[in-house]
Amino acid sequence: MKAAPIMLVIVFMLLIFAGCYYFLLRLNFVKAPAFLANIPAISNYVTQNQGEEPETELDKIKKENDNFKRIIAEQEQEINSLRDENRKIKQQLEAATQKESSLQGEIDQLNQDIEDLKVNKKNQQAVYKDMAGYFSAMKAADAAGILSGLDDEDIIGILGEMESESAAAILKNMERERAETVTRKMLVASP
Repeated sequence: MKAAPIMLVIVFMLLIFAGCYYFLLRLNFVKAPAFLANIPAISNYVTQNQGEEPETELDKIKKENDNFKRIIAEQEQEINSLRDENRKIKQQLEAATQKESSLQGEIDQLNQDIEDLKVNKKNQQAVYKDMAGYFSAMKAADAAGILSGLDDEDIIGILGEMESESAAAILKNMERERAETVTRKMLVASP
């Protein structure tokens, strides 16, 4: 009977030792031996925390830092994309501005040409008016002979500046075919 209390103390000590060892395993102060994972009743308790270490403050900061780096990389990529798009838009704007400047130059040149044509037309009308005065002072037959040597446009311009009786007398003294051609062109040119 003396062996029973000793056995009881030994079993009690083993239970205390096993409990302490279990808590040390749960708190990850001690790593479990590999053979404990093969024991069916104990393997569930040992493998739950096997390999898991509690996340430290440093690990949390590293994860947060990695997350911020990823966000920064994404935003830098977006910024670069927007810069490229902005550069393309600036190039298009510059091309449009150059084209506008070129077109404005053409418009200015065309306006100048129109003004020159108006001045030339006024000058030409003044010349036609002067010539009409000279031809009106001549005999109709002589004026018709001289006018027959000019271009049709010039004849029409000069006759247009004359009084209708003088113009009719000159046309009457021109060759019939030439008078018809000039008259036909006068009808087209008249509004």
